[in-house]
Amino acid sequence: MGRDTLKVSCKKKGDIIEIKALSFLLDNGFEVFRNESSVGPVDIVALDIKKNEVILIDVKTSGISKSIDGSHKVSFSTKPKTEIQKDLSVQFLFYDKIGNTFTWEKDI
Repeated sequence: MGRDTLKVSCKKKGDIIEIKALSFLLDNGFEVFRNESSVGPVDIVALDIKKNEVILIDVKTSGISKSIDGSHKVSFSTKPKTEIQKDLSVQFLFYDKIGNTFTWEKDI
């Protein structure tokens, strides 16, 4: 069975994106801690040592739609934050599947 024929579960895809997010955050100077359960309001706790800040992060994957001319459009629409995420000031970190980049919700 070739690699192309393997199906990847949604949970595994989410795990892969979270690992990419950890790498992105480490590359940008954060100390990172991952939620090891697949549930909860926070995926990653990031420490910005320089700013003495703790950032609670929920990683989201962008949606992709294809237009009539064949071009792709990336959208960052997602379910709204839960009440607990609002209370905790959780930040969304969006992953763009086409560009393989991350964008903070405040930058959208």
